[in-house]
Amino acid sequence: MDGKWLGIGYQPSEKVYYQWTISLDYNSSSGEFKIDYPTLYCGGHWTLKSANDHRAEFVEHIDTGKDKCNDLGRVVVTFVDEGIISVVYFTPGGGVIAYAVLKRT
Repeated sequence: MDGKWLGIGYQPSEKVYYQWTISLDYNSSSGEFKIDYPTLYCGGHWTLKSANDHRAEFVEHIDTGKDKCNDLGRVVVTFVDEGIISVVYFTPGGGVIAYAVLKRT
């Protein structure tokens, strides 16, 4: 996952279908996953909880804009290929709240 990934997040609800931009940066040297949601004005970092060759699970920590984004949610990343990953966001209680497809830039 080393490098920068960009995409659009989607959060369906009963009446409105929300979408926002996503920028994920992973630096394998430092092991840091930095996440930014520019159109939501929030961002932070992911802490890796588990991983294998095809899937990784994280806890999301919102550092800026805590009033605009959910903190401490679970994020599951599935590797599609070298240039595409899918991302599913879960509430801390376990419900799916959003999803995205990110492309390596």
